[in-house]
Amino acid sequence: MNKAQTKIIVTSSFVIAGIFILSLILFIEGEFDIEELTVLVVLSTIAVVFIGLGLFILKRDSMPPPNPKQEPQAIPSFYKVQEKEISQIRPWVRFWARMFDLQLYSFFGGFILSIVAPSAADMPLIILSVLFVSTWVLVEPVLLSSWGTTPGKWLLKTTVRNSKGEKLGFLDALYRSFLVWVIGLGMGLPLIYLITLLIAYGRLIRKGITFWDRKGSFVILHNRIGPIRVIVTILFFIGILLLLVYSKELGRSSM
Repeated sequence: MNKAQTKIIVTSSFVIAGIFILSLILFIEGEFDIEELTVLVVLSTIAVVFIGLGLFILKRDSMPPPNPKQEPQAIPSFYKVQEKEISQIRPWVRFWARMFDLQLYSFFGGFILSIVAPSAADMPLIILSVLFVSTWVLVEPVLLSSWGTTPGKWLLKTTVRNSKGEKLGFLDALYRSFLVWVIGLGMGLPLIYLITLLIAYGRLIRKGITFWDRKGSFVILHNRIGPIRVIVTILFFIGILLLLVYSKELGRSSM
C-alpha cells in the first residue's frame, strides 16, 4: 500500500466521522429529525463498510498468500516464556475484553449523547447498538496504534502485536478492527452478531487463530490474569446490568 492509498483511506475514514458529527450537531439544533438521523447512521455504517472493504483489498493485494501449512501462526520467540506457562487460545478472555471495551465505550457515548442530544434516546435500540459498534471501528485503531492496547485488553492482560512484536500501525489496526466488526461482530446486528461470534469461536478453537489475525499476521498474547482484575471485570458487568435495569424502571415511571 503506497502513501497515496494510505492517505485516501485515512482521510475517507475521518471524513465519514466528521460528516456524522456535523449531522449530529444539526440534529441537536433541530435541523434534523430522528428519522433523518437514523438514516444517516445507516448510511454512515454503509460508508464505513466500503472504506473497510477498500482497505481489505489494498492490504490483501500487498500481502503474500497465506500458507495453510503455517496455521495456526507460530508465536514469535520473544513470547516463548509466556507461551509455556499460559494457553494462548483463550476465546472467552478475548470475548470479555471486547465486551468490556464496547460496553465502556457505549456507556460514555450514551452519556454524552444524553447531554448534547437528549432526544437521541428516542432512537431505536438497534440503531444505537449499530452506531456504537460501528464507530468503535474508528476508535479502537487509535488506541491500539498509540497506547498499544484498549481498556478491556489491558484489564484482561491481552496484547495485540504484529509478527515482529511491535505495536500495530493505525492502518493495520483499522484493517483488523474492520474484519472483527464484519466477520466477528456481524456489524452489531442482532442474530447475525451471535452467528458470527459462534463461527469465530469455533475457528479459534479448531485452528488456534482467528480469520482476521491470520490475514494480518497479528499475534495475540495472553498473560496471567490476577484475581483482582477478574473481580473488577465482574463488578463492571454487574454495574452495567444494574444501570440497564435502573434506566428501564426510570423510563416506565416517567410514562
